[in-house]
Formats: sequence, structure tokens, C-alpha cells
Amino acid sequence: MASKILIIGGTGYIGRYLVEASLKEGHPTFILTRPSATNDEEKTNCLKDFKSRGVELVYGDLDDYEKLLEAVKKVDVVISTVSGKSAAAQGKLIEAIKEAGNVKRFYLRNSELMWTMGFWMDRSTQPRASLREKRKSVGRSKLKISHILL
Repeated sequence: MASKILIIGGTGYIGRYLVEASLKEGHPTFILTRPSATNDEEKTNCLKDFKSRGVELVYGDLDDYEKLLEAVKKVDVVISTVSGKSAAAQGKLIEAIKEAGNVKRFYLRNSELMWTMGFWMDRSTQPRASLREKRKSVGRSKLKISHILL
């Protein structure tokens, strides 16, 4: 049975390849894309091409919890290819995945920030006890998380 896959960062360099692979394998594919992506001609053309091939576009960003929750409820696999400052904003995505309760697998791109089993953060700003509690919180959710090393 084909998985329903949400790709965050689907118009980026890596995300485009993942969308292509998902389509090729016959998975229902969804992309969370910022509304501002339509201001970029290359990204607009990419989105039009994907949409014409059956990709469902969800307009929102990592700061919009309601849009994240809406997108996550439609799928059972989430792949996030964002990095840098966007990677730091993935806490809301994790919370949406946990609340939705339907995601079986979450893949994320490794970044310069530390992944602490549930929240992106700069290691130097978080006390160890806080990190342990956040790891336990995600562990209790039974969410399977994998890193994409790129």
C-alpha cells in the first residue's frame, strides 16, 4: 500500500528530487510550501508542474501551526528537507505531528543544529535536564524519527 507523503521544502534543491521519487513510486504526494514561493518564477513553475502531476499543494509555513496540523493530518509520512534558520523552527511541526497522531514516520535533514528527539535547538542554550525531558516526551509519542544525512 502506498504511503501518503508530505514533503516540506519540496521546491528546494533536495526536496524536488524527493517529490520526483515519491511520484515515481506512486505515492500520493503533498508539499507544504510558503505562499511567497509564488513570487519566485522557478519555484512557481516547479509547483505548477508538480500540481499537474497530482501533487497536492498546502500553502503555509513552519510558523503556522494550524496549516502544519492541516497538512500533517493528510499523510502518514513527513519528510522535512529544510535547513538553517528554517530547521530551527521545526518545533511546531513536531508538535503538529504529535497532535495529529497519524504519522508513522518522520524523516528530517541533518543540519548544523542539534536534533534532540523532538525539538531543534542550539545545544549551548538548553540545560541538560530540559533536553532529557523533551526526549522523553517524544519517546512517549511512539513517533519514529530518522535523519536524512545530506
